[in-house]
This record gives sequence, structure tokens and C-alpha cells, in this order.
Amino acid sequence: MLKLYWNDAEVTFRDEREAIYCTFLNCARRVKFQNGLNTKEFLVGICSMFQEVLVSEEKDTKNEIRKKELVSLLRKLSLFSKMINHMELKYFNGERAQLKIFNFLLSMDGLSTLPGFGFSNHHNDKLKGNSEKAFTLPSKYKESVFQEIK
Repeated sequence: MLKLYWNDAEVTFRDEREAIYCTFLNCARRVKFQNGLNTKEFLVGICSMFQEVLVSEEKDTKNEIRKKELVSLLRKLSLFSKMINHMELKYFNGERAQLKIFNFLLSMDGLSTLPGFGFSNHHNDKLKGNSEKAFTLPSKYKESVFQEIK
């Protein structure tokens, strides 16, 4: 069990993996509206907080399977933190931060966005890119689509 304090409320998690998931999912909503520098500092700070927790848990545990799991989480967090640190500030914004967070959470389970999808049109042009990552509807279309669904 792991206890964190989030906005003056105590939240209990089953393990470190669940705590990382929930914390980064809450952060994904917040970073969309921050500038690049604040987002970088915020994400790196969260990574360092969890790295400290994982290192202390690793030292305290005697179970080898649990140690391997903690080391794996620690390695993924440190790689994510290094990636965020090395991104150029002029290319780092809220949407890119959200994309990096979601890719990080998928990678924790060994998943990623679906490969092999690209862009095409009725002329059979093959355009480079992954449509899962790059395609967004303009807001006027999003509203009309959601109105039709309701």
C-alpha cells in the first residue's frame, strides 16, 4: 500500500505502478494549459519523487521478484525523465507533453500506439506519419460529431 497526499486529501494505492498511473493521468489534464518550462519542471519533479520512493522500497524489500519490478519501474521513470529534460523548449508544449505522458503510460505495460497506420486519400497517395498521433478534428467538427452521438 502506498499513500499520497493530493490536494490535501490522502489517497491510497495498491502499489507503486497504480500510483504512477493515477498521478500521471491527473497531470495530463493539468499540463495541457501550462507553458513548456513549467511543464518540464513539473514532470521531472514528479519523476524524481517517484524515483525516491522506488529506491527506498527497493532497499527495503527482500523479495527478488518485487525488486525486479521496482527496478523496471525505476528504469522507465528515469528514461522518461531524461527524455523530458532533453526536449528542446521551443518544441515542447501542452499537447506534446500529453502525448509523451500517454506514450509513457502505455510503455509501462509494454504497449504503444498502433503501428502501420498512415495517411491516404482517394488518389492512393501514401503520406508519412501515424494517423493515431497526428490527426485531430477541428473543433467545429468535434462539436457536431458529439451532438449526433447524443
